[in-house]
Amino acid sequence: MSDTVKEFMEKPTQKFACGRDARETTGTLQKAFVASSKRKAGKEKEAFAAILEPVMKTARGRETMEALADLGYKFRFENGNFGGMCCSGEKTILLNPNYDSNYIAHVLVHEGRHAIQYSRTPENAPELEETKVADMFRMRQAIEADACAHQAAFVYECKTVAPKVYSEYKAGGFPMLTAYENEMEKSGNEKKAMQASFESWYDYKAFRQYYDNYHKDIVRQLAGCGKDEKNPTFFSKEYPVKDVVTMCVYQGKPYMTAEFLNSDKAYSVPKKDAKEIKAALTDYAKSVAGAKLDTSIDAMALRDGTMRIIKSANRQPNTVAAALKQNGGR
Repeated sequence: MSDTVKEFMEKPTQKFACGRDARETTGTLQKAFVASSKRKAGKEKEAFAAILEPVMKTARGRETMEALADLGYKFRFENGNFGGMCCSGEKTILLNPNYDSNYIAHVLVHEGRHAIQYSRTPENAPELEETKVADMFRMRQAIEADACAHQAAFVYECKTVAPKVYSEYKAGGFPMLTAYENEMEKSGNEKKAMQASFESWYDYKAFRQYYDNYHKDIVRQLAGCGKDEKNPTFFSKEYPVKDVVTMCVYQGKPYMTAEFLNSDKAYSVPKKDAKEIKAALTDYAKSVAGAKLDTSIDAMALRDGTMRIIKSANRQPNTVAAALKQNGGR
């Protein structure tokens, strides 16, 4: 960024549809940035300002950052094998300073959406280790799809106001942006574009396989911890689909349906992974007194190595009816 932090902060005030002063929000976010040291503070704050500038130029970026300011999140740079990370327990978003600011701009929006999702988690929601595996998979994949849909919507808005951010993301060939753009060209309806982008995440093999492996590893690790702690409460509680729906919002309201989240596309697992997960769950249940075997994964659809559904989800008729009812029908 050519402007210094001072120049950026002194730019003319802008007001947006939400009625909030953009400079006020930017100032709050700047104060929430935590430098790694006094020596590096000036340079790091200027780098953070360079990331914020394109984000605050778009409606989607401003909406996300205003929410983060209201939630009291802090920001800091940290090296690692990631672009960004949302640490909800600490209310901190980590950003990798080794990446270009045009890349980190859309990463910030993505991680910011995770912060918003976590803030909408029901108070009685089970802890991760307590959650039944099928519900865990449905919830964790949905929040990734939602964050990616918002990320794509932000990048789409950058096309004219921050073209370098748009070009950087566009070059990756992500289907979430393609789906968003195609629907906007077709209907001009942002909600439909968000839905199309969300659904396209489940067809993106690279992301789907990564998170399949990631979540499988989480189950294995949790099963091991449960055995070591001899804790019989692991994998014992439901995470209702209606609660997942309320975590993913567009303009403050849910935009996806329980029907989609219960569909074969969204509610599925690779056949080979299902076998390994069942083995880990069985071993845990047999090893810990009082533990009940979690068989929820049996209800999920199965995919082969090409992402093709080879077994449909085992949904009870009343489950589908309840899902439709809580979303107002089709």
